[in-house]
Amino acid sequence: MDNLKRYDLEVYDITPECSYHRTLRGTEIRKWLEEHPEVTEWVVLDDEYFGDFSYQKIFQHLVETNFYIPNGGLQDEHVAMAIHILNGGTKEDFEDGNELLLDNKEQ
Repeated sequence: MDNLKRYDLEVYDITPECSYHRTLRGTEIRKWLEEHPEVTEWVVLDDEYFGDFSYQKIFQHLVETNFYIPNGGLQDEHVAMAIHILNGGTKEDFEDGNELLLDNKEQ
């Protein structure tokens, strides 16, 4: 979480269990959201994809980092995507926009 400070971001809260069991993380997130109806825009930063993210409808809010590579963890593109999602954007239009930027740089 110290890396978030580099981007002037902070964690609002974490799930109560923060389970590493592959079938519960999305359920914990969904439960937390139900207990906090004031939260309308949210993002999940995680270096793993858990099996219940899809059926708990977490995937559209997931920014998946990669801790397991050299210089891994939270990167500029993850921060940009998280901010985009928090501002009401989708992962798809973020990814499409980044592809357009890359295409323009190559020309």
